[in-house]
Amino acid sequence: MPIAQLTSSGAKLAFGLLPPWAQYHLVGRWRRPPTHEYFSARNERDLDWAVLEKNILPARQRSATAIWFLPTHSWNSGAFQRPQQLARGLAESGAEVLYFEQWTFNHDVALSTVPTAKGALWEVEDRLHVVRAPDSAVAAMVARHQPAAVIMFWPQQAQRALPADLARADAAPRAVKVIYDVIDELSLLDDADAVRQAHEEWVRGADLLIATADDLSHDLRSRRNDVVQLPNAVRLEDWSGADLPVPADLLKARCAPVVVGYYGAIAPWFDWKLWRAAARLRPDWAFVLIGYPYASSEESIRERIATEPNMFFLGKKPYGELPQYLRHFDVACIPFILNPITHACSPVKLFEYFAGGKPVVSTPMREVLKYKSILLAATASEFVAQVEAAQERSRQPEYQSLLAREARENTWRERANTLLDAVRHGPSRASELRRSENAPADAKAGANAIGREGHG
Repeated sequence: MPIAQLTSSGAKLAFGLLPPWAQYHLVGRWRRPPTHEYFSARNERDLDWAVLEKNILPARQRSATAIWFLPTHSWNSGAFQRPQQLARGLAESGAEVLYFEQWTFNHDVALSTVPTAKGALWEVEDRLHVVRAPDSAVAAMVARHQPAAVIMFWPQQAQRALPADLARADAAPRAVKVIYDVIDELSLLDDADAVRQAHEEWVRGADLLIATADDLSHDLRSRRNDVVQLPNAVRLEDWSGADLPVPADLLKARCAPVVVGYYGAIAPWFDWKLWRAAARLRPDWAFVLIGYPYASSEESIRERIATEPNMFFLGKKPYGELPQYLRHFDVACIPFILNPITHACSPVKLFEYFAGGKPVVSTPMREVLKYKSILLAATASEFVAQVEAAQERSRQPEYQSLLAREARENTWRERANTLLDAVRHGPSRASELRRSENAPADAKAGANAIGREGHG
């Protein structure tokens, strides 16, 4: 092997062993300037900042529904989920939305996915702009322009990105409403104990408290009774493609008579035991995983499936490509272990599966019991039986109508309207609207009946 190639390989190996912050300073600086460069550079970034300060923000200040998202997921990160989707829904419902990214949050973003980006600011769509800025700049902008509300997803965001008069949970009254969106069970975090005190303070002190799931709402209502439940949802337009071709890396799996598919985070609560046992019960089917490893690695996932020739791992896919893959699943699934984290989970993919017209087989997490179309399975044999039942149901017009209805009833536009109503009129009105939108009282009974059909 040539010396140059050896040197290059060694350098790549050494670089891969460095912590993320060191990689950023060695390579990432040319793509994402550090904070001092961000403000001192006299180039297009400054022009964009001027446009933001002089033209866009004053218009938002005049709007009764200017809503800003404190720095969270990068807009084009691998997980295009609740924060980005809620921002889009709010903009489409008439709110003026700024979505902040921390400058250093972009380590997982390919700039090729941001064709309209101009440094600090770009317009995603009408009334929705993404801004990359350090926390100090976000706090200064909130203080200066005072939007109607800011949304945070974790309590530590307040101390980082809000001005001092808003950053305390017991501050009252506030010129800007602070919305605390509780999206996950706190035990999900490694530093849950460190976060819990701030969480409890904001549960009591937020101007508007939101939860995604029943378990979270019940817990929060032990401290206050005005919680607005806002589950995850779907943007129907993204899942309307009818004649999408089979992706090249799915062709081998698609040769099987049945493709059972999952996409999303492949996390510690993914039920590998059930998944592998089901694959062994039906070696003629293809079991396809698409997604990103959470608290693991792609190598470990590939090792898990190496012994099963009918299991396929296709890696992470951009959000815009997922409809093409879903189109060629026969049955979509959510095979999660049952624990406090998953019972408190409102799966975004569930509503996307509905919108894609795919029957869904899931383990019986409490949130999925609300939907009549779900087929429930707790064991591998039940899972296989329910996949067989799902294939039959998918050919029934009544079942396809049920999937379409459950998708229409759970859109990000509807969630945004509920949130906007709470911002304008208070949480009690929004809660009333949310209750009126819920499925009929027999929905849970229907879901359980579907599950029993495959269990008997």
